[in-house]
Amino acid sequence: MSYILSALKKAEESRGGQPGAPLSPVAVPAPGPARDDRRGPSLRGWLAGLAVVALVVAGVLWRPSLEFPARPGDGATAPRAAEVEAVEQPVAATPEPVTAVTTSPAPPAPAPIPPATNPIPPPPSAPPPPLAITGYIYFDGNPAASKLFVDGVVHRQGSSPGPGMVIRDFRPDRVIIAYRGALHEVPVP
Repeated sequence: MSYILSALKKAEESRGGQPGAPLSPVAVPAPGPARDDRRGPSLRGWLAGLAVVALVVAGVLWRPSLEFPARPGDGATAPRAAEVEAVEQPVAATPEPVTAVTTSPAPPAPAPIPPATNPIPPPPSAPPPPLAITGYIYFDGNPAASKLFVDGVVHRQGSSPGPGMVIRDFRPDRVIIAYRGALHEVPVP
């Protein structure tokens, strides 16, 4: 606040006024369209700064070989000079008594399972349950437009006349139905 007051006093003195005297009237411009004359960081500047920070953080995280110095209390400490010297100096060999250690033999490795020479064939698929076919219309020129009536309900290619069944194709005297992963031919009256 004092900075503003001192700046106002200096401005008044530079215009020839007396310090402490009331300020002269100032012309106020007529109201018009609002202008943003502020000088400061723009949105573009903030976004650029944020992008730089993100790149720096990403660069630090992607450097797994970067080693940080150990901090006290981490449990990992740097070796002291005396320890390094002690390691580098040869140690006089003193014979130590040898004690016998008994170990149990390792258990035998399990025998490998031989590959199957005669694989079991998959069981034949069960035939689909019987359908109560009440009608059949076959179009010789356009088999996809054919219709199968099961209990009075119309079924076309791709529809399901029963649980787990899907009509795949129409023939003049039979219908091809997929049931449990296998195709079955169902004769029609």
